[in-house]
Amino acid sequence: MKKMTLIFASLMMLIFFNACDNKKQVKEGLSDLQIQMEAERKADSLINDAINKSKLPDSTAPIDTFKKAIEIIKYYTSSPNSACGVDCNIIWKNLAKKTVKYAKFTVVPCNAVNDEVNGDYDNGVQRLSVTGPIKTNKTSGYDTYWECTWYNCTIDYMKIIGIEIEYLDGSKISTSDVKIINALGYVRKPNS
Repeated sequence: MKKMTLIFASLMMLIFFNACDNKKQVKEGLSDLQIQMEAERKADSLINDAINKSKLPDSTAPIDTFKKAIEIIKYYTSSPNSACGVDCNIIWKNLAKKTVKYAKFTVVPCNAVNDEVNGDYDNGVQRLSVTGPIKTNKTSGYDTYWECTWYNCTIDYMKIIGIEIEYLDGSKISTSDVKIINALGYVRKPNS
């Protein structure tokens, strides 16, 4: 929703600026085709900028940094409840020599034939947050879970597709590289 709002705002700005630019370009003797091509180029540029700003960075830390920062002990989903609500849990350990302020996990649900699925009220991708402090060598997640993260009776398991960790000192590391995430410990094998 945030991404759509940003794109909409960018497009509205583009329409306003184009109206002003078109008057100026007509005075300069530019053809309608030249004016339209310039407007399309500006629109593409604004939309691409809005989309790129809303994405989780691909990887801002190498694999060794993550292996020294976090261990994924286990993650799983519950069976769907009577309303098809599915809970999820991530158990992880802070291996860093500093305290975690926030940990954010981007997850996506999958069905029994290993296809990513949507929730009934969302596109499936969820960003789950843990608020610290989580001190060095402490484990988080044994006594907590995210209740009814999705509503879909076909959900069988979930995948972690992004991790962002912010420390009390203000530093952050993040990745959406599946190879790095899989190297951090537990990986649920489909149909297991």
